Amino acid sequence: MKAQNTIVWILLAGMAVAPTAFAKSKAQQDDQTTAAPADPNGAPPANTPSEKLDVSDLENKYWAPKDTDFSVVQNRTFTKEHKWFLSGQFGPDITGGNYISGNYIGGSVNYFTSERYGWQATYLSGAMHSNAAVGDLANKGGYANYGIIQDYYGIGFNWVPFYSKMSFLGHKILYFDMAITPTLGVTDYNQQSLNLGPQGQSALTYGFDVTQYYFFTSHFAIRIDLKNQWWNEKIIQSASGTIPAGTQVQTNFDREMIFLLGFTYYFGL
Repeated sequence: MKAQNTIVWILLAGMAVAPTAFAKSKAQQDDQTTAAPADPNGAPPANTPSEKLDVSDLENKYWAPKDTDFSVVQNRTFTKEHKWFLSGQFGPDITGGNYISGNYIGGSVNYFTSERYGWQATYLSGAMHSNAAVGDLANKGGYANYGIIQDYYGIGFNWVPFYSKMSFLGHKILYFDMAITPTLGVTDYNQQSLNLGPQGQSALTYGFDVTQYYFFTSHFAIRIDLKNQWWNEKIIQSASGTIPAGTQVQTNFDREMIFLLGFTYYFGL
């Protein structure tokens, strides 16, 4: 038993000393490798850099410029390319104005030339009316100079930068697109006049839409639009006084924000 204990202690001591001895041997070998031969004139030897592996061929092969351009490709369950979309839409005028409020009802037709780009035509009929501020002014013997929007029609260019999918309560996968659409159109409105009656006017309107499509089947989707529109409204004198009724008194730069919820049917497989 004593002899066995002696052997165990010798082995443990050897294991402890071996790494240190190997490190010293490795350091001495590196010094001998990197040291330059002594100068015959007695100058101290200069260290030379160790030889490096040339990996330029590997870089040219695997990191060539042609490999730097790539795109994410996703298998689309619901495609839009070369399809017509027909949407019915309804929603409120969020911003309204100082004297009007109400909703829009209408629809849009879209044709997508690819998954990324398409065209849009929209018509909205305004169910707008004077708000409580006009009634308060009338009760006090006053009046307001304003106009009531009748309808809007315009065209737009669709750009679809986002396509994705998400889980609905862990039971169903929903697919959706988000489109950004600059638009150009016309807003029809009636200038309000107590003495002359409504006076019809039209104004060039430009806008910026954000649209979200939620696809459920191969032909149906829910559509949500947030439309931002800007146009110049001509304001006339509503009632005769020091200024005759119907005289243009100012031009307002109006901005509308319209929220629309719609149901879309799209043609094709």
